[in-house]
Amino acid sequence: MKNVSPSRSQHEQQPEPVKEKLIAFLTRFRTPILATVAGIVIVTVVLVIVMSVQASRAEAALLAVEDLQDEYEQWMQLEEDERSDAYSLLADSAASLIEEYPRTYAAVRARILDARALSELELWEAASRRFLEAADASRGTYLEPVSLMGAAVAAENAGDADRALALHRRIAEDFAGESAEVPRAMFSIGRILEQRGDIAEAAEAYRRLVSSYPNSSWTNLARNRIISLTVEGRIGG
Repeated sequence: MKNVSPSRSQHEQQPEPVKEKLIAFLTRFRTPILATVAGIVIVTVVLVIVMSVQASRAEAALLAVEDLQDEYEQWMQLEEDERSDAYSLLADSAASLIEEYPRTYAAVRARILDARALSELELWEAASRRFLEAADASRGTYLEPVSLMGAAVAAENAGDADRALALHRRIAEDFAGESAEVPRAMFSIGRILEQRGDIAEAAEAYRRLVSSYPNSSWTNLARNRIISLTVEGRIGG
């Protein structure tokens, strides 16, 4: 039988200094530590619940706008003289969605669908305003220039060329290199200026389009206008 030295036995029976300090710390601050842990658990549970609710709400909003899309497509199948009478139901559906899910992607799409319906009815002023609402609600997303284009087209159809021109310039300046709407906006700037008789400015707008977006289909139209204006002697070759 081995003899255990008294010094070694006593050393093994004594708690380690770090362990002793930890036990003392936990004993002293037991209540605040438990309160902190409980707080973290509560916050975590609340965050999980909030995120779950938000996810469910986002999913519900997307389902609602898909239903509105179906309603719009069914409305489009109506005869032209029937659309005017049926529009109020479509508008009510869009308004309800926007009210229930404000500041969401679904609400922006609802505004755009409503604006498109107004355009189909040739209610151009109302359509332009509705598109602008969609643009304001979709700042910083790809839907902003799309909505601005809709507003510009509707404004021009309403006879407000100045507002249409301003909106096209906004698209061209704010979304250069970012949106597929930019070449169309740049061509529209030249076209409106040409219609107003500002031929030199129109030609310059066409040239900027050709230089900036050489492969766009809108660029082909701009080249054709430059050739036509040159042949007509309205600009220098």
